Amino acid sequence: MHRIEVRLKSHLPDARGQGLVKDIHDLGIATVSDVRVVDIYWLDAELDAPTLDLIGCSLLADPVTQLCSYRQGAPAEPVDESRYHAVEVAYNPGVTDPVEDSVLKAIRDLEVEAVSAVKTSKRYLIEGQLTGEQVGVICSRLLVNPIIQHVVEREQLSFLENPKYHFKLEVVDILTADRTALQKQFGFTADEFQAIVDYYQKQGRNPTSKLCHKLWHYFAFITRPFGAH
Repeated sequence: MHRIEVRLKSHLPDARGQGLVKDIHDLGIATVSDVRVVDIYWLDAELDAPTLDLIGCSLLADPVTQLCSYRQGAPAEPVDESRYHAVEVAYNPGVTDPVEDSVLKAIRDLEVEAVSAVKTSKRYLIEGQLTGEQVGVICSRLLVNPIIQHVVEREQLSFLENPKYHFKLEVVDILTADRTALQKQFGFTADEFQAIVDYYQKQGRNPTSKLCHKLWHYFAFITRPFGAH
């Protein structure tokens, strides 16, 4: 997993950061003098330095206004902790990253096929004297939406895996189970249920639970009075 950091050159004003400074002051925290925002791209691949230069410095960064640095895992650029409070924010596992697809497509357009996935995060470098409680307020009020985002901890060098999805196919045993109970469970009339049983007996198999629900809606639509569904 490669980590590419893209930041504005130090002599240029950071418009996103300046907006955050104003928002922080609006929270009643007046000791913050500057915020710099670093865009971080995580690439799931094994890449050599020339390829990383191509992706980072030619694609992700604007060489006129931005600097690019990279390494595996940990932050590429050290932070002066006596000056800045660093907060890195990433999307939660399972949340769609709106930038991922476009960046991955652009990388493929460079004929780099080794990158299997891209994730992004943002690193906020907050300058000023702050307590831990104040940093927490800034995070919760301005930087992190806990429904879709989390703060990346110092020791966390890579993203958590997306939650595993285990598909379970539910089959309804209409051939041998208690047919009266199944008929009531899905709400079929006696004739409807018998027609389903006859069909699947000829097929020599059972339907899925999802298909039974679809069949109920089908019968309800074509045979029952409007409003009785």
